[in-house]
Amino acid sequence: MSSSKIKWFFLVLLLVWLGVFFSQKINLTTADLGRHIKNGEIAYQSLLNSDYSEFKKILETNYYSYTNPDFPVFNHHWGSGLVFYSLHQLGGFTLLSIFGLLTTLSSFLLIFDVSRKLAGFWPAWISAVFLIPLIGERQEIRPEMFSYLFTAAFLWILSEHKTNPKRKYLLYFLPPLLLLWANLHIYFFLGFLLIGIYAIMALTKRPLFLTAAGGLVLSLANPFGYKALAYPLQIFQNYGYTIVENKSVWFLTNFGFSNPNLTLIKIITAVFLIMLVLAIRKRKSYIDHSPEFLAIAAIFLVMAWLAFRNFSLFGFFALPFLSAGTGNFLAPKFLKFEPEEKYLSLAGIGVATIILIYIYSYRLANFGFGLVAQADSSADFFKSQDVKGPIFNNYDIGSFLIYHLPNQQKVFVDNRPEAYPAEFFEKTYIPMQEKDEIWKQQADKYGFNSIYFAINDLTNWGQNFLTSRVKDPNWVAVYADSFSIIFVKRKEENKQLIEKFEIPKNNFNIIQP
Repeated sequence: MSSSKIKWFFLVLLLVWLGVFFSQKINLTTADLGRHIKNGEIAYQSLLNSDYSEFKKILETNYYSYTNPDFPVFNHHWGSGLVFYSLHQLGGFTLLSIFGLLTTLSSFLLIFDVSRKLAGFWPAWISAVFLIPLIGERQEIRPEMFSYLFTAAFLWILSEHKTNPKRKYLLYFLPPLLLLWANLHIYFFLGFLLIGIYAIMALTKRPLFLTAAGGLVLSLANPFGYKALAYPLQIFQNYGYTIVENKSVWFLTNFGFSNPNLTLIKIITAVFLIMLVLAIRKRKSYIDHSPEFLAIAAIFLVMAWLAFRNFSLFGFFALPFLSAGTGNFLAPKFLKFEPEEKYLSLAGIGVATIILIYIYSYRLANFGFGLVAQADSSADFFKSQDVKGPIFNNYDIGSFLIYHLPNQQKVFVDNRPEAYPAEFFEKTYIPMQEKDEIWKQQADKYGFNSIYFAINDLTNWGQNFLTSRVKDPNWVAVYADSFSIIFVKRKEENKQLIEKFEIPKNNFNIIQP
C-alpha cells in the first residue's frame, strides 16, 4: 500500500474518532436548539410576508417570556436560527444532526491541513488524536459551530497567504465571511483577532489591514449596526444565573465537577508549556517562522481555562502548535523508523485510541442522528391534553417549551441568563424554589396553573422545589418520564385531567435524576 493511501486511511480513522463525539442524538429537552428553530421560523415568516414587527421583537425583546417581555435582548445569533429552521424544514432533526457533524468535520479538516503543512502528517495526526476529546466537548447543534468553521477558514486562508503572498486573492474572501459571521454568532470578533495576529507577524501588513477594514465595514451590515461590535464585551454584564459552561477550570475542579476533559486540558496545558520552554531554549524553527500559531494557541488556552465553553475552541486551534511541537520534540525517532516499525507504532497509537474511546464510551449511549427517543413525549402529552397555563418552568427546559408551545403561550424563563434582569434570578426565580412562602407569593402573583420541569435539574434549589411540589397537596403530578415532569394545580378546571392521570405520590421514589 502506498504512503498516500496509508495517510488517507489514518485520516479517515481520525474523522471517525471525531464523529464518535458529534454523531449524537439531540436531547431537545435541555438544548437551546428549539429556541433557535423558533427564531428562524419567525424570521422566515417576517421576510416572506414583509412584516417585520415580530422579527423586531425576537431581535430586541424577551419575546418568549411573560415575566419579562419588554426586557431588552440582543439576539446576536438570529441568522443561525434561520439556517437551523431551513434545515429542519428540509429534513427535520436528522438533517440538523448531519449538518452539525459535517460542519465540525469541515472545521477540523481545514485546521488539520494547516497543521499537516506546518509539521507533517504524522505529528498532526498524533496531536489530533488527543485533542479530539476536547473538540468534542461541545457537541450540541449551536450557533457557535459557525464560529468554529469560520475561525478555521480564516486560519487556513491567512496561513496560505503567508506561505505564498502572491495568493493575495484569498484575502478577498474574509470580509464577506465576516458579514455572514456577524449575523450568525457573537464570536465573530475572532476573525479580527486572527487578522490582527497575522498582521503583527507579517512583513507586508497593508493587505491585512485593508482586509480588516473591509471586514469591519461589512460586519456592520447586521440588525444592530456598530453595537454588535461592542456586545461581546457587554454580554456578561447582566448574568444573574450561574451556568457550568461559563465557569473556569479552577472553579469546576474545586466544585468537584466530574468531566474527564478537566483532567485532559491540564495534561495538554503541561505539554504546551513544556513545548514552549523547549522551543524558546532551542530556538526551534516553527517558533521563529510561525509564531502566530503559538499566539493563537496561547490565547485560546487562556480562554479555555477561563470558561468551560471554550474547551472545543482550544481543542481545534491548539492543533498547529502542538503538531509542530510533536514533530520537533516528541517524535523525531518515530519519524525515522522503517515502514514496518512505523506501522507497528501506529498500531500502538490505534490501541491507545480504542482505550480513549472506551474512556469516553458514555457518549455512545445516544449515538446516531435525530432526536433522543421519547424526549418529546411530555410535550405531546401537554398539547394533547390541552394543559393550560400560566406555566411555571425551570431554566433548563425553556427552549424546549418555546419550540413546542404556540406563540401565544409564553414561558416563565428560558436558558438565556442575559435575556432576564439579574435580579429576576437572584430575587425571584431561585428564592421561589428554595422557600415555600416565596413560592406561594409568586404562585399567587402569576396564577400558575401548571408546572413543567426538567427532572434532571441538579441545582440545589431545583431538587428542593421538586421535592416540595411532590409533597404539596395543592399540586398534582400528571406526567413524568426520565426527562421531565408536569404538575397541575388541584382545582376544578383540572379535575378531569387529575382523575385520569394523577401519579400517586409514593411513586416518586423511582423518578430520580
